[in-house]
Amino acid sequence: MNLTHYFAADGSYGDADLVIVDTSNWSIDEWDIIENAPDDERMSIAWQLSNGPTTNPDQDPLPGI
Repeated sequence: MNLTHYFAADGSYGDADLVIVDTSNWSIDEWDIIENAPDDERMSIAWQLSNGPTTNPDQDPLPGI
């Protein structure tokens, strides 16, 4: 059972795998990458944008980086 739950200002709530990233220095291009990313890859891409590209050779590099 997942014990991590979120409660959002818009009233939505649920359980989910979450990653919290600092987006204060993101460029418009980085936001465009997030907007165009597939839903199932968005969390991983957000983490990579904030922490640097992955060093895992089996994972595709981020588009545009």
